Amino acid sequence: MNNNLYAPSKYLVDCFSEYDKRWENSFVTAFSDFSMSKVGWVSYSSKTLTLTTDMCTKYGINTAFVGRKIYPYADVNAITRTYGGNQYVASIWPKGDHSGNVANLVTPKNAYVHPYPLDEDEDRFAIYLSKESLSAEEKAKRAYVCINIDDLFDAEGKYREASFDGTNSYQLYPSLSKFNWSYDGLNYGSNLQIKTGDMFIMRMAEVYLIAAEANVALGNGEKAAEYINVLRKRACRNADDYENHMKLTTVDEEGIFDEYARELCGEFSRWALLKRHKAFEDRLAKYNVRAAASFNSSKNYLRPISYDFLSQIDNADEYGTNGY
Repeated sequence: MNNNLYAPSKYLVDCFSEYDKRWENSFVTAFSDFSMSKVGWVSYSSKTLTLTTDMCTKYGINTAFVGRKIYPYADVNAITRTYGGNQYVASIWPKGDHSGNVANLVTPKNAYVHPYPLDEDEDRFAIYLSKESLSAEEKAKRAYVCINIDDLFDAEGKYREASFDGTNSYQLYPSLSKFNWSYDGLNYGSNLQIKTGDMFIMRMAEVYLIAAEANVALGNGEKAAEYINVLRKRACRNADDYENHMKLTTVDEEGIFDEYARELCGEFSRWALLKRHKAFEDRLAKYNVRAAASFNSSKNYLRPISYDFLSQIDNADEYGTNGY
């Protein structure tokens, strides 16, 4: 992933219900500025934005909020370490505290997981991409740019490539953030492209998913639901909603595909799942028309073998190229 950003497909966005906190733990949907007050590099006040009439008119913010301020959400420290260069660790400015006093900063488990859904009176974010569709009246109560995520997609489920509101908001998207962390020791040397954070290869949640997948294949959807419910109970944003809104009684193949998407999106396991089920043709046609247009079933059920690998061995012909 390195310096690239990943946006979810319309299918993946729709996989998450309003009760599932994996959404905000996987994607950034609210965007703000940050200060560097702790280290004395960028002051809190210099990153405080005052809404003007032109801003509000252009971006669809209620002009009643002209003069309202939008404050930084995070403060990024720069801690000098001999083992890894500067460590850029983020803390959060508490909502409603506009003092700029670094003594009031709080350190969450992960600074990249912002409040969700965003409160109407939130004043630390400039842009909010709402998964739940907000009406014009609901947007008018908020002193920040509000865009419904559904509006970012066209009728075919593809991201829009032209303006739909007179601005460049069509270029926005929820950004995959589940690999992003901020802690002392994350950076490795002065090259900020190198991090020490772990990359998921396999984790316990996938074991539950594999067990559920196997039981669906055996025709036991009820048993599969027991395994998936372990994940869904953990993922329920409010515990009181689990029984009525997150708990499953049975699961079919479609449910397996959806739960894998919610739990493992961005962890590079999707290709293997669709291959196991011989599902590329059907799934791509429904949910990824761009990929479907170039999919070749005689070739794409296999992965290409690296040329770097083949060029370093004496028996490359025995491996072949898998048709690539």
